Amino acid sequence: MTRPVRTHDEQTAALARYMPLGKIWRAFRATGTTSRAFIAGLALEMVRIDETIRRLEAEVLPDQTEAYIAEWERAVGIPDEYGCLKGLGSVANRRRDVLIKLASMGLQTAADFVALAKQFGIVVSIKGGAYYSTTLLANEPTIVFADDRTARHTIVVEYGTDEGNVFPFVDRFPIPFGSTNLALLQCIFERTKPATCDVIFRRNVGA
Repeated sequence: MTRPVRTHDEQTAALARYMPLGKIWRAFRATGTTSRAFIAGLALEMVRIDETIRRLEAEVLPDQTEAYIAEWERAVGIPDEYGCLKGLGSVANRRRDVLIKLASMGLQTAADFVALAKQFGIVVSIKGGAYYSTTLLANEPTIVFADDRTARHTIVVEYGTDEGNVFPFVDRFPIPFGSTNLALLQCIFERTKPATCDVIFRRNVGA
């Protein structure tokens, strides 16, 4: 619910209306009295507090914050331990990194990684290496692995682009798709994959 925006005079009048109706309280509703000046001072502070709350309402969101971007970075761990997200550049880029870090937390399943890639406007398919070592399809060459165990412990990420899935906050800070986004996505995938697995990235031949 949106709170009403009150001017100093409106807030002063609102405070005056809270006063009892007895004679002793009439001075609070009379212009130029000491009592009126007293509640006018209180009203000024209330207006200032309201303005501060409104700024906080905007700043609390990671895709809008400017004053608290450093706090958001500390909260999510930027710069990260992997060196993928460094917390550098413009405020818009730093907001983007915070959103990416939030999206990359708790990645576990293949579907999680696919969903993260979509945040970059990149469509990926994720399969185990064994699929490529045993399957021969037109336009989908096999991958030669040293042995079956290596194939089982390899994740193959095929990527393409999908113009229908772009970074969701592009209206606030445009992020052009390109090699930088792909490199960042690869960095995150490499650092969040299971420790026992290797990752192979290759462009989808049909993309």
